[in-house]
Amino acid sequence: MTEAVLQADLQRELLKLTTTFSSGDVTINDRSILDGANNNAPYVVIDSADTFRAELIQTEWQVTWTIPFMLAVKFTDWDTSRISFSAVRQTVLTALMDVEHYADASALLGFGLQAINTESPIGEIYDRYLEEAVEALPVFLAQRIALQVLEIRRN
Repeated sequence: MTEAVLQADLQRELLKLTTTFSSGDVTINDRSILDGANNNAPYVVIDSADTFRAELIQTEWQVTWTIPFMLAVKFTDWDTSRISFSAVRQTVLTALMDVEHYADASALLGFGLQAINTESPIGEIYDRYLEEAVEALPVFLAQRIALQVLEIRRN
């Protein structure tokens, strides 16, 4: 198992949520999706791992990967957007916790998933051309979430 396999597994599982995401709405290491119009949001950007831990236990290496992703929803107004964000996040969490129904190709993620954590508070993403304006409103609400995935490698 590699980090790239886990990223692809996460992308595959999120794209199974066809009422939430369309093809192209879930990217790997590609934030350019946030530069365009926000009408098709929500979006997910799966990032490279900031951290991992590899530990030798007797004859097996145990690697815990931290696979982060950013969930972003369209900003319309504060109340509506916060409610929308919570609903989309719950849909994503429910799907990720349902490891028994993962696609066969995502078995490595399903088998090794240990925890799901937030890595940031819910924040705002502003249009880069308007972010200095005092009255500017965000384009997206977003939060960084991480999966802890255990990989066991035999020597």
